[in-house]
Amino acid sequence: MFPKGSSYYADWRDGHGRRRRKSFPTPDEALAHEAGQKQLGRKQRATRRNAARRKALDEIAAGTNVVLIDADLMDAFPDSDAVNEALRSLKTIADRTKKLA
Repeated sequence: MFPKGSSYYADWRDGHGRRRRKSFPTPDEALAHEAGQKQLGRKQRATRRNAARRKALDEIAAGTNVVLIDADLMDAFPDSDAVNEALRSLKTIADRTKKLA
């Protein structure tokens, strides 16, 4: 908040990071408006982050299974291709064993 002439200006950044100002007749009104806008900006940014996370989670749930690999297996399976190759080999062996039994 800053005074200019006989007015007081609330100064804040909107949800897109642009600087905004609005004049008020008293410093209390300017400070209250500025504080409210800053709080609103935080909520908008948090909502956008949560929306991005929800979108990513929805995409993962739609066509992918996510598993956690223990740290001691990370050197053997550095990426998803290595995991998929190992699982396909294991499935082939299991299918052959099932036919023999």
